[in-house]
Amino acid sequence: MSTLGSPAGFVGQGNVFAYGSLFIFILCLAYWLNVWELEVLLLASVAYALLTNKVGAATKACKSSSKQKQKQKHCTPSHLSFHQAGWENEVHELLNNMSPPPEVHRGMNKLMQFLEEVAVRCCGAGAEVSGTVHGNPLGNRPWASAVPDIEVTVTLNWERFVSQMEGAKDQGAPDATDKHRISKRVLRVLMKDLVNMHGFRFRRTYMTDENPRMILQVPSSHGFFQETLCVEITVNGQRPNQCAELLARGNQFTPLSGQLILLVQSWARERGINCSARGHLSPYAWIVLVLFYLQARRDKGITGKTLSSIQTHAASIGALFQGFFRFYDEDHDFHTNIVCTRTGQQAKCDSHAIQKTPCIRDPFSVGSDLGSAMSADGFLRFREELSRANELCSQGAPLSELLRQRCPAEARSESE
Repeated sequence: MSTLGSPAGFVGQGNVFAYGSLFIFILCLAYWLNVWELEVLLLASVAYALLTNKVGAATKACKSSSKQKQKQKHCTPSHLSFHQAGWENEVHELLNNMSPPPEVHRGMNKLMQFLEEVAVRCCGAGAEVSGTVHGNPLGNRPWASAVPDIEVTVTLNWERFVSQMEGAKDQGAPDATDKHRISKRVLRVLMKDLVNMHGFRFRRTYMTDENPRMILQVPSSHGFFQETLCVEITVNGQRPNQCAELLARGNQFTPLSGQLILLVQSWARERGINCSARGHLSPYAWIVLVLFYLQARRDKGITGKTLSSIQTHAASIGALFQGFFRFYDEDHDFHTNIVCTRTGQQAKCDSHAIQKTPCIRDPFSVGSDLGSAMSADGFLRFREELSRANELCSQGAPLSELLRQRCPAEARSESE
């Protein structure tokens, strides 16, 4: 509760009215006595100055208090709690909680059917829609609007869509060979229909990326999901298919690769280092890191094998999760080594210069570096978070501490 002496309490206790009344009383008294001595004017000036200063201080304090409360509201980290004790038990409980419930799969089927009807109406016959859900999208998930758990891919025939635009005498119709421009055009057409006609909410777009995409918010009033969720929509995107192929190839050497990918991506999400738009690695890059770790990890002398031939020994998912942080914190030097799943071996980068960002070769695109878009601050955070995770794992810290959300207040304290 504010006190009388505090600026906030000053306003709350009616002192502004008191000082204002005193100022008016002094002016009326001077007018009635017809005395405009210097002392009276000075007293009036003092009362007026006191009034304005107190009001200004009170207003400033109220605004500062409101901002502070707003910051505390967004900076309060959420701690995960587990019913079972022990690292392995906590990891398995987390994986169970991350599995999409049946109602999410039912909502996905309804959403795919609805989006396909919209795509056919906007882009012509032959448009198909497929979707993938990563983990459980329900609940208060961090970075849900920037990196949604639901990915939707609209597949259509480029030439048919362009001819349809030309038939409508659209002067802005792109060339059939310019697939990047066509993708952006299709996304804008879909976004206009979904937002204006069906009440979807626009969140953001990534039109300058190699694979243009947009993120829309699906209202719960449509009945697809019990909560309002965000979905990421791409056109003829290859990324979901590539992720599925990597997972299938990863299952050749350990059936736990999919679970390990979910754990690592969940950790990166909680710590705020999984959004490429903020200068961090993309979720796809984290998948490549997990697979390279499984290839190159030195457990029992397993090293130097290719992705298609390696058969790792049996290991628990909890041990693999801890080993991921230990490998990239202690064994792999991102300043000099590259991550390449084609060879599955640690190798030096082509140039002898020290790398300012991690070199992560794209398995499906020769010469593409998934870490080139990372900022300098993002690279620093990347290494700091790996070191923090490895230290916590070596100390036997609980999983809830490892997955504790990073907030701006923590970032400021660390920078200081």
